[in-house]
Amino acid sequence: MLKQLDYILKNNARIVCNEVDLSFFKNKNIIITGGTGLIGLNLIYALNEYKKSLKRTDNFKLISISKNKLKPEIYFFYNLNNIDHLKLDLSNANEINKLPECDVLIHAAGYGQPNKFLNDKMSTLALNSSFLLNLSKKIRNDGTVLYLSSSEVYSGNNKIGHSEKDIGSTDPYHPRSSYIESKRFGETIIKALNDNGYRAYSARISLAYGPGIFMNDERVINQFIIKALKNKLNLLDSGKALRTYCYITDVSKILLSIVRSGKKLVYNVGGESTINIADLAKIIANKTKSKIFIPNNDNFDIGAPKNVKMNIERVKEEFNYKKFISFDEGLDKTIKWVQILNELSQNNKTKLIK
Repeated sequence: MLKQLDYILKNNARIVCNEVDLSFFKNKNIIITGGTGLIGLNLIYALNEYKKSLKRTDNFKLISISKNKLKPEIYFFYNLNNIDHLKLDLSNANEINKLPECDVLIHAAGYGQPNKFLNDKMSTLALNSSFLLNLSKKIRNDGTVLYLSSSEVYSGNNKIGHSEKDIGSTDPYHPRSSYIESKRFGETIIKALNDNGYRAYSARISLAYGPGIFMNDERVINQFIIKALKNKLNLLDSGKALRTYCYITDVSKILLSIVRSGKKLVYNVGGESTINIADLAKIIANKTKSKIFIPNNDNFDIGAPKNVKMNIERVKEEFNYKKFISFDEGLDKTIKWVQILNELSQNNKTKLIK
């Protein structure tokens, strides 16, 4: 079953390689943090597939960094594909010294799941500040940095369809301030690096989804699928909040295009598929033949935005990016991924019982 998951990731990676010119990455030392997360894992697979297309790979180095020990699934993926991984505490300067210098740094480490950044605020702050500052010391003088920010920097701004010129208006006492303020600070570091002559970019991500998540992922779309597979898709509120989703291959293609040839300092990276939470649940329930319960109350998550939608004209125009994976197709692929994960989880539980 893990080979089935690997096949799905490789297939997505090949799509990225076939549709984006990745020759910029030839003969580069590349470090990616957060290589066990949805976006980081898919970027690593895409660049690893590109590596396979090269006649000589002597000068191409791809290193994944994570703070924690790899979960068995990730270890399997890395081992199967000969992907280099380092377990490092990026808050420790001595640990940072173990890293080689790099031509490209992609800082994808961070808590994109609300429960995680709400429950570990100090780590959230460090990931987007001291960790990034420490990592910046390993970038060569002509190097490139891509920092994964978030659409949450627009929090407090009630405009629908934020452009890169917009910013939010929340203060440090907002319930989600550890995430929001640290993302803004991370972008400030990127601006400083840019001022110092580096090719440095911030990418404000809005709701990536697709293969690469795991059963403990607590983001809405993943939890809905997991609940639906148990025939228990119960919502916590009436689901009126609007969300705009972007399938992971689109996210990967746009991010790698930014690293390759970005002309601006900051980019919105999101999709075109806007849907309210209730309708999302209904679609998933229909696709999985699950029962569904939607209560008649409006108890939104504390501090969570009611409408998430960004203006993505900058990436569409600059990279001539027109064709996005349809939400229906992306959701089918994500459900298939979670179904395999769920079956794998059930088999492991059976083995433990025996």
